[in-house]
Amino acid sequence: MATDPDTYEPKYVSLSDVPIEVDDVYDETQKRVALFNAEADLELDLNAGTEIPQEDITQSHVKAVVNLATYHLVRSATSPSDVTLGDLGDDGDQKERHAEQYVETYEREIQKIIQVVDGNEGVYYGSSGDGEGPFTVNTREEHRQNRNARRIREEQRESYLYDDY
Repeated sequence: MATDPDTYEPKYVSLSDVPIEVDDVYDETQKRVALFNAEADLELDLNAGTEIPQEDITQSHVKAVVNLATYHLVRSATSPSDVTLGDLGDDGDQKERHAEQYVETYEREIQKIIQVVDGNEGVYYGSSGDGEGPFTVNTREEHRQNRNARRIREEQRESYLYDDY
């Protein structure tokens, strides 16, 4: 388990995948920190904080991670003269709204993935079985706990808006 965000090796995307839709003026360390946070959130939101097997990663997971990592990069641009979002030039409100779009995309992708897990066909995280007979999936209580953890993370995201990385 990586504990130093500055040397983090991303699991689900590469450093070159971020940021999206904005100029790439970020150094490798900034990207590692952003991906450290985004991938940790993805695991917490979908798999009770544990790593998701590579064979289970879909384009929705990748889309969620790159959007949240971009959010972490973009939202720290709070100075009106910041190069990354300087063209939006106001006191920071417009920049904040721009950064929030990435979080909103992340949240939509997470909800889509959860809908698949909640009863539609798809990948079931936390399932076990031998492939021959019945298998078990996270219990309703485990699912409720994961949903509560996601809600708490969403509430904590508001405080992220003022933390610099």
